[in-house]
Amino acid sequence: MDDETENGKIVMNKEQLLLFMENRRKQEEHRLALEKATRSEMVDLELEGIVSKASLIMNNVPRPAFNEDHILAVKNIISEIVKASRDRASATKKLVEQDSSAGDGTTPLSI
Repeated sequence: MDDETENGKIVMNKEQLLLFMENRRKQEEHRLALEKATRSEMVDLELEGIVSKASLIMNNVPRPAFNEDHILAVKNIISEIVKASRDRASATKKLVEQDSSAGDGTTPLSI
């Protein structure tokens, strides 16, 4: 890109400016997506901790309170929650990775 400088400032034509603005927008969208994925992972880790505590509590409940079918049902529910949480985290990561690799071949401009 043949940028000219004028009094120490970069001068761009309209096309270059639009491209620059589009790249900045994409960078911001990507940053926000990464931030959202990080928050999602933190929630998932917290959820897994809660599920672990629930599992521990279930293992310490006196047996006469629940029969084996009840215990198995609760454990299955806990397993489904953990699986859904992991699947969601994995899907979020894939979306962020796809978003970051779906560039249009242009590189961000640095000013």
